[in-house]
Amino acid sequence: MPPFSWKNKVVLGVNAHPDDLHFGAGATLAKAAREGAVVYCAVLTNGNKGNAGNRKLGSKELVKIREKEQLHAAKVLGVTKVFFFGYPDCELAPTMAAKQKLVRLIRRLKPDVVIGLDPSRYYSPSHNLVHHADHRAAGEITLDATYPLCRDRLCFPNAGPPHRVPYLFLVTFDDANYFENISRTLATKIRTLACHKSQIADMQNMPQFVKQWAITCGRKSRRYRLAESFRFIQL
Repeated sequence: MPPFSWKNKVVLGVNAHPDDLHFGAGATLAKAAREGAVVYCAVLTNGNKGNAGNRKLGSKELVKIREKEQLHAAKVLGVTKVFFFGYPDCELAPTMAAKQKLVRLIRRLKPDVVIGLDPSRYYSPSHNLVHHADHRAAGEITLDATYPLCRDRLCFPNAGPPHRVPYLFLVTFDDANYFENISRTLATKIRTLACHKSQIADMQNMPQFVKQWAITCGRKSRRYRLAESFRFIQL
């Protein structure tokens, strides 16, 4: 597949938690903004339970901190606006109510591209990690809202005029069919992740970890030195 053109696109990234897409697609979002796309982000949960070890923080404090971190990171990436849905962390479910909220946003913004999390795996055998339940739920909400719910006029008729999303990118480590060249925006991704101080315990080694991840994706692409990996679906 040839490189995707981000020029003049409207892009909506859908996160479960404030930092999710910054890890999985931060350099791609930065590249899209740099190439002339209008980039928006939706954050489905308020992130009120996850932190990097500060035991003094309560949930209410953490919500405020993570929202500030997300807004700071969005400025670094070039994101136009962030939308906070406010569902409790670790309690996200792919309900029709959650899907309707995202459908309403999609119909309002009319994105050409939706970037979300792959809901198809409970764990990654190649990376030896478990996919957070909120990630799977967010992926399912994103997938269903994008197709068919936002397209069909009889689905949520009070949520605005129907909109067809042409392109869907799902962040994945195991089933990628598209790799984005991030050689020019990896540094932006690292600066973006540095905004999430409440989530990264080892900030000193984070840049090297992120770079090595990009190198691994680049090798899988057989094309680029540094990459991010996706399941690309043209709807």
